[in-house]
Amino acid sequence: MASFDLAFWYQKVAPTSDEAAQIYDRLTDGVTGIVEESSAAEDFCAGRLGVGHA
Repeated sequence: MASFDLAFWYQKVAPTSDEAAQIYDRLTDGVTGIVEESSAAEDFCAGRLGVGHA
């Protein structure tokens, strides 16, 4: 069985591949405050994955 980490975030300007990799690593390490909070990512997850607003 395979497992993986998945992270969604929103930025007004798309990060470079290297920047995105650094953000992803920090997010999956549990670091907070790296990216701005946005309901857009949560709304996407709710619509696509059936999860979201608690």
